[in-house]
Amino acid sequence: VNTFTIFWLFKKSGISKPDTLAVKINGIFEVYPNWRLNSEEKRELTTQLYKILLKEINKTKAVELVEKILKLERR
Repeated sequence: VNTFTIFWLFKKSGISKPDTLAVKINGIFEVYPNWRLNSEEKRELTTQLYKILLKEINKTKAVELVEKILKLERR
């Protein structure tokens, strides 16, 4: 996952300000680099993703997008 991949996912999902949000989301992944191996980091990462997305979209769409983001391959 990189900023562009997240941006494209948001753009296809109809999110407003996909560029700004993609940069924020990518920054969160950089704070939690071991999230796949460390369950505490994964919890914190997920919490931060929801905090950002719930300001912009409804809960159902946020859950859907967080699941998609977590499934993306990080580079």
